[in-house]
Amino acid sequence: MKTYIPNNRNFAFMAIMISAISILCGSFVQAAAIYITNNTNSTTAGSVVGYTYNGVTVSAGITGFTTIAGLNGPYAITSDGTNLYTGSLQGAGTGSTINKYTLAGANVSVPLISAPGPTRGLATYNGFLYQAGTTSSVITKYSTSSGSGTSFITGLTPNIAHNIAIDAANNIVYVSSYDSQLNGGGQVGSYNLTTGAVITANLISGVGLGGAFGLALDGAGDLFISGANTNVVSKYVIATNDLTTGFINIGSGGVQGIAIDGTDLYVVQNTAGKIGKYSTINASGTSSFISGLTAPEAIVVIPEPSSVALMCIGGAAFVVWTTRRRFRKIA
Repeated sequence: MKTYIPNNRNFAFMAIMISAISILCGSFVQAAAIYITNNTNSTTAGSVVGYTYNGVTVSAGITGFTTIAGLNGPYAITSDGTNLYTGSLQGAGTGSTINKYTLAGANVSVPLISAPGPTRGLATYNGFLYQAGTTSSVITKYSTSSGSGTSFITGLTPNIAHNIAIDAANNIVYVSSYDSQLNGGGQVGSYNLTTGAVITANLISGVGLGGAFGLALDGAGDLFISGANTNVVSKYVIATNDLTTGFINIGSGGVQGIAIDGTDLYVVQNTAGKIGKYSTINASGTSSFISGLTAPEAIVVIPEPSSVALMCIGGAAFVVWTTRRRFRKIA
């Protein structure tokens, strides 16, 4: 029995290759660590909790992770794959912070950024943290190491920025926002990832978006937008400029943040205390993938090292450890 360790260490390329082969002749089992913020609108009762999904079942807890407690209204969460970053919506001044933790929940810099203003959305890329603030028409860019920051995208219209999705391959930042003038609809704009310059300010808009709250981008180049006002998730195919409003119609539960792992779309339902999981391809799924939460608000999903693919090549079966870059013939 031989184990092959490929020389190519480009994990992103390998993940795409493995996924493509798996669709053709095997099955892909994606284990994931799921981090969720519970926002109780309290200065001390907010938390980040963890769940593990092994590709078949979901269970409370992540090995080695300790629940992060005592947070001030955690409204946003993101990760760079090494650390977690949370942002609070509560209050201005010292009432709002952006904090940095290890994936195990240990403090790294608490706070990393003091008094950045209320935070609705966070995203990370290449050593920087991008913040969407509730009362500002600005996206701010911070260093994930020092916390120093500068205005990155300015003059957003409408001026209540909600969330951020980054398409690094195409050097684009997507920003969702809305205000009362859009009658609860919302808008998504695109901006240059290097300079922050406007590409298309009004890329997607309309009442059908239902509030343009959460944003998530999948590997196929499709953008998903959650509508907090109407409890829907819309799908926008960037390549063809095709928008399907209400791609997923949850109907109730207070839809908030969303996250994507592979072809799994996770949807936070704030008032229902649940997380739904749906297919990004055909919208099939369940609204009760995780339940029993206390005012969940935001979610981030990180693939686990135990992720494996079962593939067939030339009549032989192989197990592939996607994050270990190893292949083993089993039949």
